[in-house]
Amino acid sequence: EAPTPERKQAKISFASETTSQVKLDRLVLNFVVDSLQPFSFVEAESFVNLLQYVAPNCTHMTRRMLMTRLDASYVEMKLRLKESLASVPY
Repeated sequence: EAPTPERKQAKISFASETTSQVKLDRLVLNFVVDSLQPFSFVEAESFVNLLQYVAPNCTHMTRRMLMTRLDASYVEMKLRLKESLASVPY
């Protein structure tokens, strides 16, 4: 019988595209909000290490940056909601 070829484990490659800082920040913000994580989560050493591995070209978000982006996101969402409601006939 012919020997069976060895199977190699599939590898995940992140090198195909670079992650933009804006996209990474948006994804982190959405994750923290959707999963109800405390703001301090973004400063946890293991999370920072994960981000550095996945997106070495980006800087990690601090708690203060996260809170600032969350406030800006809230203001933007509130404005869009007001505009949508203003266009509804009643």
